[in-house]
Amino acid sequence: MDLRAGRAEVRWDSRMEYARSSGALVENLLAFNLDRFLTLYRLAESGSGMLVHGAATDFSGQGWLFMGRSGHGKSTLSNLLHQTQTALVLSDERAVVRKLKNGFWLCGTPWPSSAGFAKAAVCPLRGLVFLEHGTQNELIPLKPPEALRRLLVVSSCPWHDKDIFDPLVTLGGELAQTLPAWELRFLPNASVTEFLRERLAGKRSG
Repeated sequence: MDLRAGRAEVRWDSRMEYARSSGALVENLLAFNLDRFLTLYRLAESGSGMLVHGAATDFSGQGWLFMGRSGHGKSTLSNLLHQTQTALVLSDERAVVRKLKNGFWLCGTPWPSSAGFAKAAVCPLRGLVFLEHGTQNELIPLKPPEALRRLLVVSSCPWHDKDIFDPLVTLGGELAQTLPAWELRFLPNASVTEFLRERLAGKRSG
C-alpha cells in the first residue's frame, strides 16, 4: 500500500455481501476495518506508533496497556476495572501507542470488543502488562527481550511488508527498553482491581 496515492481500487468477493429481500448488498467497507487498516499503515510508515491488541486503561492519569490474544481476559479485566471505578477504560480490545517528543502515549480507539469500551482519550503510557490466566493475582517482571517478543505477538503488523515491518520492530524495541513490563496472572473477579490499584496507581517507573 502507498498512502501517498491519490486514489485506490478496492475489490471484494461474495464473502463481503449479505442478502436482503431486495438482493445482495455490499457492506460498508468501514465495517470491514478499512479505517483500522489505514490507521495501522499510517502509524507504521512514519514509525510514530502502533496498533496493539490490548486494553488501554487510565489509572489516575497514568496509562497502562493490558495485552493478550483473544481469550486472555482483556474484556473481563476491562469490565472489572470499570465496575469498581479503579481505572478509566479507553479501549477493551485495540489500543494505539504513539511515540511523541515527550514520550509514549496511550490512545483509545473506535474499535471495541465485547465489553464495548471505546473512548477518544489519551494519557501518558507508563507500563506494559501481558495477561495470563492464573490461580492468584501476581505481577511477574519481564526483561526487555521477552517484553519485545510478547509485544510483537499482539501487535497489528503487515508482516509481508518489510518497509513497514522494520519501523514497527524498532519502535517495539524502544518501548520494551523504555517502559517496565510484567506478566499479570489474575483471578477473574474484583480482587484483581484492588491488587492493581495498590501496585500500579501512581507508579511512574519500574
